[in-house]
Amino acid sequence: MTAQGDPRRASRKPRRGRTSPRRRPAPPPPSEPGIGAAPPADDPGTPPELESVVVEPGMEKELEILKEQNLRLQAEFDNYRKRQAREFHKLCSQGKRDLIFELLAILDDIDLARRHAADGAPADETLAGLLQIAAKFEALLTRQGLEAIPLDAMDPFDPTEQEAVFAEDAEGVTHDVVLEVIRKGYFLDQDLLRAALVRVGRAGKPSTGDGE
Repeated sequence: MTAQGDPRRASRKPRRGRTSPRRRPAPPPPSEPGIGAAPPADDPGTPPELESVVVEPGMEKELEILKEQNLRLQAEFDNYRKRQAREFHKLCSQGKRDLIFELLAILDDIDLARRHAADGAPADETLAGLLQIAAKFEALLTRQGLEAIPLDAMDPFDPTEQEAVFAEDAEGVTHDVVLEVIRKGYFLDQDLLRAALVRVGRAGKPSTGDGE
């Protein structure tokens, strides 16, 4: 039998048009322009995804200049921050010095009252001098922006400016009221510095009319 008629040789003959499994598959189409696209024919060694970050000739020097400028700006900002902190501390210290200098006049008056009391001055004279010192001290604090919270008995209770120390039921009131100011409260430059301590009268429960 000839080789042409041998059916076994015919079965081993490769088929035409069969794709080899070892062939590398084609790259997927790019999802965005310039990313994943095939490299140009004139530059086959440049990866497509790095085309936008490739450093051009002379770019290294510009990058170094930008780095130096950035470091210089950071140093200047740090110096500015430290200088501002020193200036703020200096202003605070100067304000404290000015306040203490004004308080020295009141301290002098207190020392004078002590000497008069030690020398046997009458008690009523010593008391009058102390009251004058207190008025002088209050005037100084007022110039510094201190203001007492205006509050009288039977004024409405305001928990944002007042702190209730005692509370008791009060008759004839429809809302909580201040019965007594135990300790004054103060504003400093129109901001709450210290809440007032008060005794509060709570509004009584309305009568139900059934004797309970």
